[in-house]
Amino acid sequence: MTLLVHVWSFTPAFCQIWIEPDHQVNDPNGPDGDPNTPDDDNPLNGTFKTQFEPWIAAHPWQLGVVFGAWNDYSRTEEFRSDGLGTSNPNVSDPPPWTHDLVVDIERPPPPAQQWRQNQADPGCAIGRNGMFYQCGVDWIQGIALRVYFARALTGSGTQGWDVGFISGAGDESLDIPKVTVDSDPQRMNRVYLLWAPGDGVNFTIMFGRDASSGDGWIFGGAPAHDLSDPNVPTAIKKGPVGGVGPGGEFYVAWFQRNQPPGGGGPRIMFNGTNDPFPASEPLVFFGPTTIVSGFDSIENGLTRSRTNLDGLVTYPGIGVDVSGCLFQGRIYVVYAEEDGNNLTPNFVKVLVGQPQPSGPPTWSGPYRVNWDAPGHSLQWHPAIVVDGKGRIGVMWYDTRLGDSQNLDRQRYDVFFSYSVDGGVTWSKNHRVTQESSDPATGDTRRIKIGEYAGIAAQGDSFYLMWMDLSRWNHAFAVQAGDIFATRIDVTAWPDFDDDCDVDAVGDYAFFQSCFSGSGNPFPPGCGNADFDADGDVDLADFSIFQLYLSGSDSCTCAGRAGQESFTDDGGLTWYTRTVLRTRLRDHCTANNILFR
Repeated sequence: MTLLVHVWSFTPAFCQIWIEPDHQVNDPNGPDGDPNTPDDDNPLNGTFKTQFEPWIAAHPWQLGVVFGAWNDYSRTEEFRSDGLGTSNPNVSDPPPWTHDLVVDIERPPPPAQQWRQNQADPGCAIGRNGMFYQCGVDWIQGIALRVYFARALTGSGTQGWDVGFISGAGDESLDIPKVTVDSDPQRMNRVYLLWAPGDGVNFTIMFGRDASSGDGWIFGGAPAHDLSDPNVPTAIKKGPVGGVGPGGEFYVAWFQRNQPPGGGGPRIMFNGTNDPFPASEPLVFFGPTTIVSGFDSIENGLTRSRTNLDGLVTYPGIGVDVSGCLFQGRIYVVYAEEDGNNLTPNFVKVLVGQPQPSGPPTWSGPYRVNWDAPGHSLQWHPAIVVDGKGRIGVMWYDTRLGDSQNLDRQRYDVFFSYSVDGGVTWSKNHRVTQESSDPATGDTRRIKIGEYAGIAAQGDSFYLMWMDLSRWNHAFAVQAGDIFATRIDVTAWPDFDDDCDVDAVGDYAFFQSCFSGSGNPFPPGCGNADFDADGDVDLADFSIFQLYLSGSDSCTCAGRAGQESFTDDGGLTWYTRTVLRTRLRDHCTANNILFR
């Protein structure tokens, strides 16, 4: 193939990614919706409550429906609970959210187990069967912690929920339980739980599974398995995250810090199984494996000292490609690493796992996501997900817009990047937040930001959820933090003529017309061909195009990839092709940005 280079004289800019204006999730009037009660979180009447540690899930077949969970101080820190809510970011701007607390889900009278005083560390998911799931820690001071598991046919309100408790799951510590589901219609009732209990000396990573939408946790009887290495029981093990492969495989990653003797420092661990529901027991796991070792974690380093934030950790995120596209089955593990130098940013890195039919995955990388971060900036709490075309999205907190000369209590934003070549190269980093969050206080108090943020994908859209400080007044006496969210649509995709294949006729002809060469701005209308979002269409983009070159009438994705968000959906959402493209064109034109 011959590539022709077009050199254009104007400044390179592009509009290949649509980021909705961010919006607040938690109700300013509190979970009861009443502006005259003590649970309000409304700066207009001088009330502030802490909300943090958000998780988000996208509905597998109801367009635009998302479900969020977060730790919620609406009824003060002493009686904190987990918030939950649903929304549809496709129907309005900003979209309305419901806001409830799990502790308000009524329990049958004793002897049925009752809610304890506090809930924390929530996770959530929506099954292929349409069931909404939420989990977290249920606890009260002086009593061993336990996991709660809840399910309902809708994620809004406190009626219709079934709740079960896993007792003996922890003692002095119990870290971030997470619920994971299988997106395949043939396995739509499969649900998985992960949690990290410890007694102050010994720590484990526990794995639970149920093939009946969680009956085994509601009524009892679901088995639990230790995925961690019994030879290092005193190693601190935290932050387990799980993902399901296209064949029903289950994968787990977690953070581990080995203690003396032996040591070894921080590491990212991995385990899993190719068959979580074998025809006959016992369940066979790969065995715990170190996939990252000897790196600088962020718990007690520069990131914590320079941001004034409490709860900073180096927990991994995990995503698995079940799109049916080019990189089907790949496993992606993201984590943040410090450099220990004030003049060097942290590193957001992704490991790429290639599944093997008879054993654990093989790994490549890690590949750096925040390649364009300035030296003074810090990054933490990355989250990762794969969309319906196999494009990978990563979000994280980032201080790059803060004062490069003042490295104390730096303000932060949320940034996003994507990859279309299986995690090897990453796009320009995009700011998601409209306003920066400033964690500065008038005293030495640290602001709780929690241990994670949330990202989900549905079709071709990414949904992000984070803890935001833009409404906070910085007063010493008040609590800080709201939950914010947004939707991102990535349009970069090599099937330019939308006929399912990537061929040498329509698609290559368009790509060739866009080719500008390294450092040269691409022609008008060619933003979608700049796959790595660096402002030009060059050989790096051509390499990605070649990866997808399938030939005429040969679909790039099995069963055809999900349609772009710009595709007309018959008016089912507020952003049909005509409405959104007009709005997007006007925005790009007004801001001197190219639009295809």
